[in-house]
Amino acid sequence: MITSNMEEATSLLFPLLILLTVIQSSSGQAYLDDLPMTDVIDENTPPKTPLYTFYLRRCTDPNPKARIDHSNPPTNFFNDPIVNEYSDLNSYKIQITASSAAAFDSDDVNLYQLFIKVDCSGRLLEGQLFLQVQPSEEPQCEAKFASIGETVQVREDVAPFTELYKVVLRRPSYSTLTYKITQPSPEIFSIDNGKVQVPASGFNYKSGNNKFTLQITVENAKGKSCSGTLTIEVLPVYHNTVKFTSVSNTVVINENQFPAINVTRVKASGDHVLYELISPTTAYYIDQELGTIRTSRILDLEKNPELKQSILLIRAYNKYHHNDSDIITVNITVQDVNEMPPKCSPAVFVTEVPETTPIETVLSRFSCFDPDVSNTIINFQLMSPASSRYKFRMQNSALQVNSTLTYDSEEMARNNFQYTANILVTDNGIPPLTTVIPVLVKVTRVNQYYPQCNPGTQIFAVNENTPLLSFIGQVNATDRDYADIKSNNVEFSIVDGHSPRVFFIAPISGAIHLLSPLDREVRAQYKLTIQVADVNNDIKPDPINQKTITCIAIINVQDFNDNPPECKPPHYETTICSTLMMTSPIFENIPCSDKDDNNRFSYAIVGGNINNRFRIRNGALYHSGFSYNLQDVYDPLTFELLIEVTDDPPPRLSTTVAVIVRVIPCPTTILTTTQKTTTQKREPQIVTLTEFYWAPDPWFVTVMTITGILLLAALAFLIWKILSRTTYCMTTPKEASQPLLQNKNVPDIEAHVAKEQQPNMNQKEPIPLSPLSLQFDGRAQDPVSGRDYLFNSRTGERRWI
Repeated sequence: MITSNMEEATSLLFPLLILLTVIQSSSGQAYLDDLPMTDVIDENTPPKTPLYTFYLRRCTDPNPKARIDHSNPPTNFFNDPIVNEYSDLNSYKIQITASSAAAFDSDDVNLYQLFIKVDCSGRLLEGQLFLQVQPSEEPQCEAKFASIGETVQVREDVAPFTELYKVVLRRPSYSTLTYKITQPSPEIFSIDNGKVQVPASGFNYKSGNNKFTLQITVENAKGKSCSGTLTIEVLPVYHNTVKFTSVSNTVVINENQFPAINVTRVKASGDHVLYELISPTTAYYIDQELGTIRTSRILDLEKNPELKQSILLIRAYNKYHHNDSDIITVNITVQDVNEMPPKCSPAVFVTEVPETTPIETVLSRFSCFDPDVSNTIINFQLMSPASSRYKFRMQNSALQVNSTLTYDSEEMARNNFQYTANILVTDNGIPPLTTVIPVLVKVTRVNQYYPQCNPGTQIFAVNENTPLLSFIGQVNATDRDYADIKSNNVEFSIVDGHSPRVFFIAPISGAIHLLSPLDREVRAQYKLTIQVADVNNDIKPDPINQKTITCIAIINVQDFNDNPPECKPPHYETTICSTLMMTSPIFENIPCSDKDDNNRFSYAIVGGNINNRFRIRNGALYHSGFSYNLQDVYDPLTFELLIEVTDDPPPRLSTTVAVIVRVIPCPTTILTTTQKTTTQKREPQIVTLTEFYWAPDPWFVTVMTITGILLLAALAFLIWKILSRTTYCMTTPKEASQPLLQNKNVPDIEAHVAKEQQPNMNQKEPIPLSPLSLQFDGRAQDPVSGRDYLFNSRTGERRWI
């Protein structure tokens, strides 16, 4: 029913498909020629047979692709189309072939519809191929029978006319078939309805006719035929004839033979004799045809002692009649071979012993044995190099100390403080084999000597202004023990009760560092008691046996100018006549002292020297003349001088002394005296200036310079922004501060002089003006440092308070 519907559909679609193909070919584009198409194939078509060829026209693609998209019904009997170039321009020949699995049968499927797709430059062309399977008129023999032939084995005593083989076709045939043996000729075997039978005379193996090849043809009523080959092998019938030529066999071999080494060979008489090993063993095997016994692996008696004696049972039998057999016994003895040297425990001996180890001390006892089963005697011999000769000896299997082991020597240092030796262990085999036991004895030091200070008392000098943690000096101490001589392996510590708070000594190097500030005026010398202890001189640290001594380190503190001069009293007052000679000192010297033992001072007038009327030389104060002429410069009657006293050497420190000089205008020279006064009305101010020198590191100066530049740039930018936003004009700034020392009620100088010239003797003398009040008339505070200073509102001069 399905087949008839498909044929009807094909008859309707075929004209339409032809019309589409014609239209397509006339359009100038690529098209498939000879598709769609219906073709006929025989059901006996063998695999890989070409079935149909069609063409691809007007395709410029140099490599078009073709495939069977699917089939109806689905099958794997067809290969994808093969595309080959054709002689026509832009044409390709496409061929459909049967696959290797093709087995057509018209009774199952008599029509296949293949949907083919061809890709030409990305353009997909489709076509259909209809293949009708027609029944074959020829009989089909089985593939093996028809190609390589079938083989049948039969005993020679089989009965005549016994069926040997039946010819079977691939599919049944409903017509009358005729079976015929075409070879050999004349015909020996008979065939009845495809059944091959034993000849009427039977078989005789000894006659030599024991293999026959028959060619059989199967033919139907229409004369169609197929053929195949049948081979018949005749097997003889035997009686028990296999026999060994000897009853037993004995063999002796050495162990450690390579695999497949011939051990022995057994021989049995008879036809078609084969040999087998009956005894279960993994050490031997037998050649099945030759009867040669070989080793299957290396025979090692040390690993497998049971192989020393083996009894093998060998069976010989007929190849075709296994019951025809005989058995023989083979005795195999494996002899031991001295192949393994002795093994010892320990295999390597390493130990550490102190240099005071007594002679005859046993360092180790060695346990040795020979893996070879036949060797039991072991001998020991000590083989020492020159550096270790006579240091050890062997007493049987014991290693003993033979002479004193010393550590404190240059020779031991070259040998890395260790001795080496080799113990030669020999067995009694033939040939004798040996084992070498390496011996390494490391000698450890023993604390034998006390440390020594070099010298016993060591003197160092340090400046009193040395920064904390500074290096002052290094205590030198050694130990006569060899390791300490090389590595100075001693430890230092300060043991007196006071100095450890001022100084620190490094335990390993002996370097002394400063912990607290020094003041030579308080203490000029320190005497340190330093304990020196040797360390790590034994195998294990032993504080009980540690050896210590004490050394003396004297540290002298050198003077540094860190105290300013001290002047007593800190201020002076004197009255002089204006006509005092300029070469006469107002006072000879200012009595000053220095805790730093500095006796040299320099003097300078730093304030109050109005109109430069005073000078100082070598500590003596002189004047340069006064002017009390109303028509000229009029000097004040009272001078408040500030004299700076500076010590030496650098860094120079100074103290300021106040000197009040009252000048009396005199017409004639008046002898003046200098007297020290103390008054409760005025308390002069003493200014002490100490200057310290600071030398920062270059990197600090660089960082601070860059930081200052950046801060100044930021401040300038901020001021510019503030000024740019100011919309009013700047007014005259008010005075930053009010004068503190200016006396606004002071009368005019001329009026003051006129009053002094009046004859009224009862009038009070006017209060003299202070030189500082005339020079500095204001006081203010620095916004950066916060310090107060005096200033002159006329000249802008400043003086720090």
